[in-house]
Amino acid sequence: LDIINNIDMENYLRGILPKEMSPSFPKEALKAQAVTSRSFALSNINKFIKKGYNLDDTTSCQVYRGSSCYDKRTDEAIKCTKDQVLTYKGKIAETIFGASSGGYIADASEVWGGDSLDYLKAKEDPYSTYQWDTLIGDNELSKFELGKIYNIEIKEFDNSGRAKKIIVTGQNGLKEFTGNQFRNKLGSMKIKSTLFEIINLGDSFSIKGKGFGHGVGSV
Repeated sequence: LDIINNIDMENYLRGILPKEMSPSFPKEALKAQAVTSRSFALSNINKFIKKGYNLDDTTSCQVYRGSSCYDKRTDEAIKCTKDQVLTYKGKIAETIFGASSGGYIADASEVWGGDSLDYLKAKEDPYSTYQWDTLIGDNELSKFELGKIYNIEIKEFDNSGRAKKIIVTGQNGLKEFTGNQFRNKLGSMKIKSTLFEIINLGDSFSIKGKGFGHGVGSV
């Protein structure tokens, strides 16, 4: 069964904003997020239309938790920007956003393919500097199904410095992954972005990265 919530745009945003940005953020930041989230929803309005609904409540679209998360500060930001959207060349813009770019925004066409958009290109972002590190041991390495893993190497980077092609070599051969495939294989909460370096420790691998999420668009 699919439970479908039929709701107007402004009330939909009331269930999104407190989950996509802390209500404690400055008023102008909340207003900017309101415009961004409204534009994103409208530019992706038919993303799941084949399943009988427009958008879902996950990070595939935007995190939505309904009336359970309403907050007066985000409600005010939505009210102040009612019906406002961002446009580019007469169309509602693809206002993609993420948690942290790690200092360098990714090009949308390199992350997901398709045509390149002028406003979603790779560029420096000095305001987003989140860093993380994790250790990859036997439990994670077994997911590659190559027996003992000898090496994991980034063979190609995209224009933002993110891993584009990764080769995993083990006793039973080697496999090639895109950065996103590698991240999904090990878990997107463990490998928080594709902007990372890999250090071979012999019996395990240390991965040190920057950013959180796909890295495309605003943060």
